[in-house]
Amino acid sequence: MSRSWLEALLCGWLSDSAPGTCAATRNAGVAGDVAVQLRGNSSVRRTWTLAPGENTFDVLIPPAERATPVEVALRVGRRTHAARFVAQPERRWKVFVAPSTHTDIGYTDWQERVYARHNENTAAALAACDASPAFKWNLEVGYQAELFRTQGTPAYEALLARLREGRVGLGGLYLNMLTGLCSGEELARAVTFVQELAREAGGTATAANLTDVPTAVGTLPMLLAQAGVRYFADGANDGIPFAGGGRQMDQSPYWWEGLDGTRVLAITARTYAQAGTVGLLDDVATMEQRLPGWLRRIGRNGYPGDAAYVYGAFSDNQPMGPRYAEVAAAWNARWEYPRIIVGRMDEFFHYVEEHAGKQLPVVRGDLGVKWEDGAASSARETALVRRAKARLEAAERWHALAATLGTAAPFPAAALHAAWEQVLLFDEHAWGAAGSVSDPEGEQTRHQWTVKAAFAHEAGRRADELLSSGLQGLREASGREPEGGGAASRVVVFNEHSWPRDIVTSWPVPGDSAGVRVTETGATEKGRLTEPSVPCQVEGDRVLFVARQVPPLGWKSHRVEGGGAAKAAQALLRKGPSPCSWETPDFRLGVDSSTGALRSLYEKALHTEWVGTSGPYRLNQFLYVLGRGREGPGARRVSLLVCHQQLCCNVGWPQDGVPGHAARAAADLQQPLPKWAQRDRSAAQRRRFRLGPEQLLGHELQSLAGRRHGLLLPAGSPRRRLRPDREAGPLKRPEGEKLVVAAAPD
Repeated sequence: MSRSWLEALLCGWLSDSAPGTCAATRNAGVAGDVAVQLRGNSSVRRTWTLAPGENTFDVLIPPAERATPVEVALRVGRRTHAARFVAQPERRWKVFVAPSTHTDIGYTDWQERVYARHNENTAAALAACDASPAFKWNLEVGYQAELFRTQGTPAYEALLARLREGRVGLGGLYLNMLTGLCSGEELARAVTFVQELAREAGGTATAANLTDVPTAVGTLPMLLAQAGVRYFADGANDGIPFAGGGRQMDQSPYWWEGLDGTRVLAITARTYAQAGTVGLLDDVATMEQRLPGWLRRIGRNGYPGDAAYVYGAFSDNQPMGPRYAEVAAAWNARWEYPRIIVGRMDEFFHYVEEHAGKQLPVVRGDLGVKWEDGAASSARETALVRRAKARLEAAERWHALAATLGTAAPFPAAALHAAWEQVLLFDEHAWGAAGSVSDPEGEQTRHQWTVKAAFAHEAGRRADELLSSGLQGLREASGREPEGGGAASRVVVFNEHSWPRDIVTSWPVPGDSAGVRVTETGATEKGRLTEPSVPCQVEGDRVLFVARQVPPLGWKSHRVEGGGAAKAAQALLRKGPSPCSWETPDFRLGVDSSTGALRSLYEKALHTEWVGTSGPYRLNQFLYVLGRGREGPGARRVSLLVCHQQLCCNVGWPQDGVPGHAARAAADLQQPLPKWAQRDRSAAQRRRFRLGPEQLLGHELQSLAGRRHGLLLPAGSPRRRLRPDREAGPLKRPEGEKLVVAAAPD
């Protein structure tokens, strides 16, 4: 054995931040003794017997409190080999493990079999809790607890008991959602459904995780914080978010601040099922090989504190095995540090908040959207679910309003819950079977899609039923029943939102009338009852008119009668003077026919052109860029959506792997926003941007600007504190914002 080989091996191993020092020899002769002596901050002397061939042994040394020169001397017979190195202080890690099985609704197998697998896992975890007082487990998502109801009352009560004791943790999201597809109300349901389950156990879910989803929208921390969820862990897939966040977000805790200033303590793991990554599912020997390198990777200079987070234990719908608890106990019996702490996910965050909370960076913005593009492969069903969400929101308002007016029908809480559950199951992240690309006509692919599509159709059916029953209850309670038949009909137009709205209304032409006349009934002017004529137009057998300024959560009545001379209505959308241009009463719109980008968006009330022409790109332009990635040149793909920074809240840009010509698209593309933060805004502005108490600011912005691509930013980035006015007034928006291009890896 040569001196240089020994020196390289010893020094290399020690720089890996391992719990001891490993020496290795190659014995080409017969068995014999070898003595190892270390001199430094203390002396260590040990003797081993070497067998023929390769030998590896550990030399344990006291931890260094500061950088200390150490000499290693290895004596074999009469020959001594020496090596010198500097022992560095080692971090005394506490490794928090939050074991769980990842939940895909489908993907690995039929949805029905997946449900059975997770029920089996929950039952096995409860049995392990009974067998070992130290055993702990986590339900990754709340839906796992909901599924366990089907196992009968005694089994479900046993689960509630373990939740109550803290032996089983409950994730704060109902499912692993594609948050970029979710409406504000939908994400709120994904959180509140879990809190309802937690209350059954007498507590609150304080930590949520989002697994196998590489991105999340910037409104998520607001929703979590407002529901009592203080902590958030994102088990990303393949490290996608770190293009912009950098190492300060890679497996490292940070504060994630929402648009309204609320924060959650968060961590973004590079992947999930990490108990297997560090060897905890195998044995102590495997952990000794894997854990030091894993800690070395995340324990960079500046890593805050001494706590590391191991995200999950088992991968996609895998069976749970309790062995990890035994391996953790065996590790802790052998090594003082790193210390393995198996528990609920919130235990890690409690420790970090107490010991390092003030050292953590603050990031604002969002992780963009990544897999939401999968919904384009099922455009029809995605549209059905989007429509169902809007109708469910309206249905709940009508039922609530009818209840306040004294309807006899009970409020349909259970039916609304069931309908929203279908919505959540569709927008859950598993979009297709594992073999849907390689075997698109296979049994797994076809069956899983049949079930996935059924979620959409069932959500739509339930939404229609609830909306119809809600309107019927409201009509009965308010005495505003429509009247039809003959040459006249009374039409009641309802506004489900919390601000006055103009509502386009379609109604059958009464009878065989040659002409149609529409009047507003019940209107008053200077205290006198009037029935003003309403402009309308006839399209086939339908009459179209606009019910003007229908009051919030209220209605207006109109009479549609035949035989009169219709007052001509101004077209809601008409062709503009140039090709690919249109006008509405409020806007003038121009589209570039070659790119689909907006070349003009002129707001008449504000006399403002929102699309600049100074840069090479336009609002709403979509770019598909090939760049340099880890698989080699041309392998990295980046989707770019040119959007308005003010509305989209996107100011992020990937730090690496993006070609220069794409990066230049982030140049100034637009004039500064006009000064519109004053309270004396026009009625048109208030109508467009006013928020009611049931609306969420972030998702209102999303609905205005479309889905976003973006990345989280450090706290030093320009800050935009957008808050909904507490009196449901217009939004205050900062001055000086410009257009940017925001990007996310594809």
